[in-house]
Amino acid sequence: DLGGSGYCSQNSYGAHFAGLSANTVYTVTVYDPSGTIATTWSTTSSDAAVHYLEFSHSPTSLPTPLPTPLSTPLPTTPLPTPLPTPLPTLLPTPLPTPLPTPACPDGTEWDHASWSCTNCGIGRYSNTSSGGKYNSSIMADAVPTCTLCPVGRYNVAQGLSSCTRCTTGKLSSADRSSCGYCSAGTYVHNEESCEFCPAGTYAPTAQTGACLDCAAGFRTIKNEGAESCSSCDGGTFSEGLAVNCSICSTGTYSGSSASACTDCDAGKYSTTAAATCSSCAGGTYSDASAASCTDCVAGKSSGSGAAS
Repeated sequence: DLGGSGYCSQNSYGAHFAGLSANTVYTVTVYDPSGTIATTWSTTSSDAAVHYLEFSHSPTSLPTPLPTPLSTPLPTTPLPTPLPTPLPTLLPTPLPTPLPTPACPDGTEWDHASWSCTNCGIGRYSNTSSGGKYNSSIMADAVPTCTLCPVGRYNVAQGLSSCTRCTTGKLSSADRSSCGYCSAGTYVHNEESCEFCPAGTYAPTAQTGACLDCAAGFRTIKNEGAESCSSCDGGTFSEGLAVNCSICSTGTYSGSSASACTDCDAGKYSTTAAATCSSCAGGTYSDASAASCTDCVAGKSSGSGAAS
Protein backbone atom coordinates (compact mmCIF):
# COMPACT_ATOMS: atom_id res chain seq x y z
CA ASP A 1 0.00 0.00 0.00
CA LEU A 2 3.10 2.27 0.39
CA GLY A 3 4.21 1.87 -3.17
CA GLY A 4 7.87 1.43 -4.01
CA SER A 5 9.82 -1.00 -6.08
CA GLY A 6 10.59 -4.61 -5.46
CA TYR A 7 13.07 -7.13 -6.68
CA CYS A 8 13.48 -10.86 -6.56
CA SER A 9 16.11 -13.39 -7.36
CA GLN A 10 16.31 -17.21 -7.31
CA ASN A 11 16.81 -17.37 -3.59
CA SER A 12 15.42 -14.10 -2.20
CA TYR A 13 13.10 -11.22 -2.77
CA GLY A 14 12.74 -7.71 -1.30
CA ALA A 15 11.46 -4.15 -1.85
CA HIS A 16 12.55 -0.48 -1.68
CA PHE A 17 10.10 2.03 -0.24
CA ALA A 18 10.70 5.81 0.00
CA GLY A 19 9.22 8.26 2.44
CA LEU A 20 9.18 5.89 5.38
CA SER A 21 9.73 6.91 8.98
CA ALA A 22 13.05 5.90 10.46
CA ASN A 23 13.24 3.09 12.97
CA THR A 24 9.62 2.17 12.48
CA VAL A 25 8.36 -1.46 12.35
CA TYR A 26 6.49 -2.31 9.15
CA THR A 27 4.69 -5.56 8.33
CA VAL A 28 5.25 -6.91 4.82
CA THR A 29 2.86 -9.38 3.17
CA VAL A 30 3.86 -11.17 -0.04
CA TYR A 31 1.25 -12.63 -2.39
CA ASP A 32 1.86 -15.22 -5.07
CA PRO A 33 0.53 -14.73 -8.63
CA SER A 34 -2.79 -16.38 -7.73
CA GLY A 35 -3.40 -13.80 -4.99
CA THR A 36 -2.73 -16.20 -2.17
CA ILE A 37 -0.59 -15.03 0.76
CA ALA A 38 2.80 -16.62 0.30
CA THR A 39 4.47 -15.24 3.43
CA THR A 40 4.27 -12.42 6.01
CA TRP A 41 6.98 -10.90 8.18
CA SER A 42 7.81 -7.65 10.09
CA THR A 43 10.91 -5.54 9.58
CA THR A 44 12.25 -2.10 10.63
CA SER A 45 13.31 0.75 8.31
CA SER A 46 17.04 1.19 8.64
CA ASP A 47 17.83 4.68 7.31
CA ALA A 48 15.92 7.63 8.69
CA ALA A 49 17.57 10.13 6.41
CA VAL A 50 16.68 8.44 3.15
CA HIS A 51 13.50 7.08 4.57
CA TYR A 52 13.40 3.84 2.63
CA LEU A 53 12.96 0.24 3.59
CA GLU A 54 15.17 -2.41 2.22
CA PHE A 55 14.87 -6.02 3.13
CA SER A 56 15.39 -9.35 1.62
CA HIS A 57 13.98 -12.74 2.54
CA SER A 58 14.69 -16.24 1.41
CA PRO A 59 11.49 -18.20 0.97
CA THR A 60 10.92 -21.09 3.30
CA SER A 61 11.04 -24.28 1.35
CA LEU A 62 7.85 -26.32 1.48
CA PRO A 63 8.22 -29.62 3.32
CA THR A 64 8.52 -32.69 1.15
CA PRO A 65 5.32 -34.65 1.66
CA LEU A 66 5.71 -38.20 2.96
CA PRO A 67 4.77 -40.84 0.41
CA THR A 68 1.32 -42.32 0.94
CA PRO A 69 1.80 -46.01 1.66
CA LEU A 70 -0.01 -48.31 -0.69
CA SER A 71 -2.73 -50.32 1.04
CA THR A 72 -2.09 -54.03 1.12
CA PRO A 73 -5.01 -55.75 -0.58
CA LEU A 74 -6.86 -58.36 1.48
CA PRO A 75 -6.30 -61.90 0.27
CA THR A 76 -9.17 -63.16 -1.89
CA THR A 77 -8.49 -66.81 -1.06
CA PRO A 78 -10.00 -67.68 2.37
CA LEU A 79 -7.68 -69.12 4.91
CA PRO A 80 -8.13 -72.90 5.37
CA THR A 81 -10.27 -73.98 8.32
CA PRO A 82 -7.96 -75.54 10.90
CA LEU A 83 -8.66 -79.20 11.62
CA PRO A 84 -9.99 -79.89 15.12
CA THR A 85 -7.47 -81.18 17.57
CA PRO A 86 -8.29 -84.86 18.13
CA LEU A 87 -9.08 -85.89 21.69
CA PRO A 88 -6.46 -88.10 23.21
CA THR A 89 -7.31 -91.82 23.12
CA LEU A 90 -7.87 -93.04 26.63
CA LEU A 91 -6.08 -96.19 27.50
CA PRO A 92 -8.51 -98.96 28.51
CA THR A 93 -8.68 -99.72 32.20
CA PRO A 94 -7.23 -103.17 32.62
CA LEU A 95 -9.56 -105.74 34.14
CA PRO A 96 -8.43 -107.05 37.48
CA THR A 97 -6.78 -110.43 37.27
CA PRO A 98 -9.05 -112.93 39.02
CA LEU A 99 -7.51 -115.03 41.70
CA PRO A 100 -6.90 -118.56 40.48
CA THR A 101 -9.34 -121.15 41.82
CA PRO A 102 -7.36 -123.92 43.49
CA ALA A 103 -7.73 -127.37 41.99
CA CYS A 104 -9.57 -129.72 44.35
CA PRO A 105 -9.07 -133.50 44.49
CA ASP A 106 -11.65 -135.92 43.06
CA GLY A 107 -14.79 -136.24 45.14
CA THR A 108 -14.68 -132.57 46.21
CA GLU A 109 -15.38 -129.13 44.80
CA TRP A 110 -14.25 -125.61 45.59
CA ASP A 111 -16.46 -123.69 48.02
CA HIS A 112 -16.07 -119.92 47.68
CA ALA A 113 -17.83 -119.24 50.96
CA SER A 114 -15.40 -121.24 53.08
CA TRP A 115 -12.47 -120.83 50.65
CA SER A 116 -11.74 -124.52 50.78
CA CYS A 117 -12.45 -127.82 49.03
CA THR A 118 -15.60 -129.55 50.30
CA ASN A 119 -16.84 -133.12 49.81
CA CYS A 120 -19.53 -133.95 47.29
CA GLY A 121 -22.81 -134.96 48.93
CA ILE A 122 -24.52 -138.34 48.77
CA GLY A 123 -25.73 -139.10 45.23
CA ARG A 124 -23.14 -136.73 43.73
CA TYR A 125 -19.54 -137.05 42.59
CA SER A 126 -16.65 -135.25 40.87
CA ASN A 127 -13.87 -136.72 38.78
CA THR A 128 -11.24 -134.93 36.70
CA SER A 129 -8.28 -137.29 36.99
CA SER A 130 -10.08 -139.99 34.98
CA GLY A 131 -10.92 -137.72 32.10
CA GLY A 132 -14.25 -136.65 33.52
CA LYS A 133 -15.88 -140.10 33.69
CA TYR A 134 -19.59 -139.74 34.50
CA ASN A 135 -19.16 -136.02 34.91
CA SER A 136 -20.83 -133.71 32.39
CA SER A 137 -20.07 -130.49 34.29
CA ILE A 138 -16.25 -130.38 34.30
CA MET A 139 -15.25 -126.74 33.91
CA ALA A 140 -12.69 -125.53 31.40
CA ASP A 141 -10.08 -124.90 34.09
CA ALA A 142 -10.42 -128.55 35.26
CA VAL A 143 -11.77 -127.60 38.70
CA PRO A 144 -14.16 -130.41 39.68
CA THR A 145 -17.80 -129.60 40.31
CA CYS A 146 -20.01 -132.04 42.18
CA THR A 147 -22.63 -133.50 39.84
CA LEU A 148 -25.71 -135.67 40.31
CA CYS A 149 -24.95 -139.29 39.42
CA PRO A 150 -26.20 -140.31 35.96
CA VAL A 151 -29.41 -142.32 35.62
CA GLY A 152 -29.03 -145.94 36.67
CA ARG A 153 -26.18 -145.09 39.06
CA TYR A 154 -25.95 -144.03 42.69
CA ASN A 155 -23.61 -143.57 45.64
CA VAL A 156 -24.26 -143.76 49.35
CA ALA A 157 -21.36 -141.75 50.78
CA GLN A 158 -19.88 -138.27 50.59
CA GLY A 159 -16.66 -137.37 48.81
CA LEU A 160 -16.84 -140.01 46.09
CA SER A 161 -15.23 -139.69 42.67
CA SER A 162 -17.58 -142.09 40.85
CA CYS A 163 -21.07 -143.59 41.00
CA THR A 164 -22.10 -147.26 41.24
CA ARG A 165 -24.40 -148.88 38.69
CA CYS A 166 -27.71 -150.22 40.00
CA THR A 167 -28.17 -154.01 39.88
CA THR A 168 -30.38 -155.47 37.15
CA GLY A 169 -34.09 -154.82 37.72
CA LYS A 170 -33.59 -151.90 40.06
CA LEU A 171 -33.66 -148.16 39.37
CA SER A 172 -31.66 -145.27 40.78
CA SER A 173 -33.64 -142.96 43.04
CA ALA A 174 -34.32 -139.37 42.05
CA ASP A 175 -31.62 -138.09 44.42
CA ARG A 176 -29.27 -140.93 43.34
CA SER A 177 -28.81 -142.01 46.94
CA SER A 178 -30.03 -145.59 46.37
CA CYS A 179 -31.32 -148.12 43.89
CA GLY A 180 -34.68 -149.82 44.16
CA TYR A 181 -38.25 -149.25 43.09
CA CYS A 182 -39.58 -145.78 42.37
CA SER A 183 -41.70 -144.13 45.03
CA ALA A 184 -44.71 -141.79 44.96
CA GLY A 185 -43.93 -138.39 43.46
CA THR A 186 -41.56 -139.94 40.89
CA TYR A 187 -41.68 -141.72 37.54
CA VAL A 188 -39.51 -144.37 35.86
CA HIS A 189 -37.23 -142.84 33.24
CA ASN A 190 -35.93 -145.14 30.49
CA GLU A 191 -36.16 -148.08 32.90
CA GLU A 192 -32.99 -146.80 34.52
CA SER A 193 -33.88 -144.19 37.10
CA CYS A 194 -36.61 -142.61 39.18
CA GLU A 195 -37.15 -138.93 38.45
CA PHE A 196 -39.16 -136.39 40.46
CA CYS A 197 -42.47 -135.22 39.00
CA PRO A 198 -42.05 -131.70 37.54
CA ALA A 199 -44.17 -128.71 38.61
CA GLY A 200 -47.90 -129.09 37.92
CA THR A 201 -47.75 -132.90 37.81
CA TYR A 202 -48.07 -135.58 40.50
CA ALA A 203 -47.76 -139.33 41.13
CA PRO A 204 -49.66 -141.06 43.96
CA THR A 205 -47.52 -144.07 43.08
CA ALA A 206 -44.50 -144.27 40.79
CA GLN A 207 -45.48 -143.73 37.20
CA THR A 208 -43.83 -145.01 34.05
CA GLY A 209 -42.46 -142.46 31.57
CA ALA A 210 -44.18 -139.38 33.06
CA CYS A 211 -46.26 -138.14 35.99
CA LEU A 212 -49.97 -137.26 35.92
CA ASP A 213 -51.12 -133.76 34.98
CA CYS A 214 -52.86 -131.74 37.68
CA ALA A 215 -56.19 -130.63 36.15
CA ALA A 216 -57.71 -127.12 36.03
CA GLY A 217 -59.21 -126.15 39.40
CA PHE A 218 -56.51 -128.11 41.24
CA ARG A 219 -52.94 -127.55 42.42
CA THR A 220 -49.91 -129.64 43.46
CA ILE A 221 -48.51 -127.19 46.09
CA LYS A 222 -45.00 -128.67 45.60
CA ASN A 223 -42.69 -127.51 42.80
CA GLU A 224 -41.49 -131.05 42.19
CA GLY A 225 -42.11 -134.54 43.50
CA ALA A 226 -45.81 -133.94 44.25
CA GLU A 227 -47.70 -137.05 45.31
CA SER A 228 -51.20 -135.56 45.03
CA CYS A 229 -53.27 -132.86 43.32
CA SER A 230 -55.75 -130.99 45.54
CA SER A 231 -58.69 -128.73 44.63
CA CYS A 232 -58.60 -124.93 44.77
CA ASP A 233 -60.60 -123.29 47.57
CA GLY A 234 -63.56 -120.98 46.97
CA GLY A 235 -62.44 -117.53 45.82
CA THR A 236 -59.48 -119.02 43.93
CA PHE A 237 -58.95 -120.83 40.61
CA SER A 238 -56.35 -122.55 38.42
CA GLU A 239 -56.09 -123.20 34.71
CA GLY A 240 -54.28 -126.53 35.02
CA LEU A 241 -50.71 -127.72 35.69
CA ALA A 242 -50.70 -125.31 38.62
CA VAL A 243 -48.52 -125.42 41.70
CA ASN A 244 -50.74 -122.85 43.46
CA CYS A 245 -54.23 -121.41 42.87
CA SER A 246 -54.81 -117.78 41.86
CA ILE A 247 -57.09 -115.36 43.76
CA CYS A 248 -60.30 -114.01 42.18
CA SER A 249 -60.30 -110.23 41.66
CA THR A 250 -62.93 -107.77 42.96
CA GLY A 251 -66.32 -108.05 41.27
CA THR A 252 -65.85 -111.80 40.69
CA TYR A 253 -66.22 -115.01 42.72
CA SER A 254 -65.63 -118.77 42.50
CA GLY A 255 -66.55 -121.95 44.27
CA SER A 256 -64.08 -124.72 45.01
CA SER A 257 -62.26 -126.51 42.18
CA ALA A 258 -62.91 -123.58 39.82
CA SER A 259 -60.97 -123.19 36.60
CA ALA A 260 -61.97 -119.50 36.36
CA CYS A 261 -63.77 -116.78 38.35
CA THR A 262 -67.32 -115.61 37.52
CA ASP A 263 -68.52 -111.99 37.35
CA CYS A 264 -70.98 -110.82 39.99
CA ASP A 265 -74.49 -109.98 38.68
CA ALA A 266 -75.85 -106.43 38.73
CA GLY A 267 -77.11 -105.57 42.19
CA LYS A 268 -74.30 -107.55 43.81
CA TYR A 269 -70.61 -106.96 44.56
CA SER A 270 -67.52 -108.74 45.88
CA THR A 271 -64.08 -108.05 47.28
CA THR A 272 -60.98 -110.08 46.36
CA ALA A 273 -60.94 -113.87 46.90
CA ALA A 274 -64.73 -114.02 47.28
CA ALA A 275 -66.46 -117.40 47.22
CA THR A 276 -69.84 -115.67 46.62
CA CYS A 277 -71.19 -112.22 45.70
CA SER A 278 -73.10 -110.10 48.24
CA SER A 279 -76.35 -108.22 47.49
CA CYS A 280 -76.39 -104.42 47.65
CA ALA A 281 -78.30 -102.99 50.62
CA GLY A 282 -81.48 -100.93 50.22
CA GLY A 283 -80.82 -97.41 48.99
CA THR A 284 -77.83 -98.57 46.94
CA TYR A 285 -77.29 -100.28 43.60
CA SER A 286 -74.53 -101.72 41.39
CA ASP A 287 -73.76 -102.73 37.85
CA ALA A 288 -72.34 -106.16 37.02
CA SER A 289 -68.77 -106.99 38.21
CA ALA A 290 -68.93 -104.31 40.90
CA ALA A 291 -66.44 -104.09 43.74
CA SER A 292 -68.90 -102.02 45.81
CA CYS A 293 -72.41 -100.53 45.71
CA THR A 294 -73.34 -96.93 44.89
CA ASP A 295 -75.77 -94.77 46.87
CA CYS A 296 -78.99 -93.71 45.15
CA VAL A 297 -79.26 -90.03 44.22
CA ALA A 298 -81.41 -87.74 46.33
CA GLY A 299 -85.13 -88.36 45.84
CA LYS A 300 -84.70 -91.97 44.69
CA SER A 301 -84.69 -95.29 46.54
CA SER A 302 -83.99 -98.95 45.92
CA GLY A 303 -84.57 -102.28 47.55
CA SER A 304 -81.96 -104.87 48.43
CA GLY A 305 -79.99 -106.15 45.44
CA ALA A 306 -81.00 -103.30 43.11
CA ALA A 307 -79.29 -103.06 39.76
CA SER A 308 -80.27 -99.42 39.21
